[in-house]
Amino acid sequence: MQKNKLAMCKRIFKGFQATKIVDDEKFLIIDWKNKDGSGEYAIRYSLDMEKGNFIITGDVGYCIASWHNHLTPDNLSKFLDNIGYFKEKIECWSEKYTYRYKDIKADLNMLKDDLLTDTDFTEGEIDKDFEEILSMADYIEAGMVAHPDLVEIYEKYYSDWYDSDFGTLGRRISDRIYLWAAGFQMAWQQLSKNTKNYYEISFTRNDNSKDEYSICIIGVKQPTRKEAEDFCKKDMIEFGYDNVSSVIEISKEEASNFFDMKNEQNFPVFGV
Repeated sequence: MQKNKLAMCKRIFKGFQATKIVDDEKFLIIDWKNKDGSGEYAIRYSLDMEKGNFIITGDVGYCIASWHNHLTPDNLSKFLDNIGYFKEKIECWSEKYTYRYKDIKADLNMLKDDLLTDTDFTEGEIDKDFEEILSMADYIEAGMVAHPDLVEIYEKYYSDWYDSDFGTLGRRISDRIYLWAAGFQMAWQQLSKNTKNYYEISFTRNDNSKDEYSICIIGVKQPTRKEAEDFCKKDMIEFGYDNVSSVIEISKEEASNFFDMKNEQNFPVFGV
């Protein structure tokens, strides 16, 4: 996600709190709203994990996106980093694009440079026509880029104007898509910090022996083997092991059955 867009979202969502409404094996519903109770920018996220459908409603508009496959909150959060990819998955939404005057003007300036380079039109002629287009910017801002008075000018430069830059004058992806994506990521990160997962970490030695030793750690996300080696370095040295051979998520019941979890509250937590 673009840094400036992410910064914008973080400013807007400062003071927001995530609340789980439903959380089971098939569905996850999260309310993301300001702690002060205000409904401004409040969003409800509904994730059908089994079908891969992601539904967004609230003060920032609505959206339905579909992956058509099993989709976990962790994977969804990663996918939302790529706004272009997220946009391709959206089936319907309340506003795809914006058409602002400043963006229309910026696009015309770029188009002017291309026309001066690639055609015989004079700068004065182009300026006169583009000023007329800007005088009708209200039509474009309202999504009426194909208004007859505008088309008359477009066709002077391109007969197939709709396939040219005239067809997308001022078009920008709506900021709401960034708010949806960043909001979910921030909400899920906030909730994940309060969620304990258990991982069995297995150690091996470099001497090719089959001797193996396992410990249980707690984490808010699953570590890679390299991350587990760094996190468990002290234990590996203490017990004389060199490598992490596997990292397996286990249930709390399995952790209690196979490991000494009496001092669980004092365990360091990976990923915090």
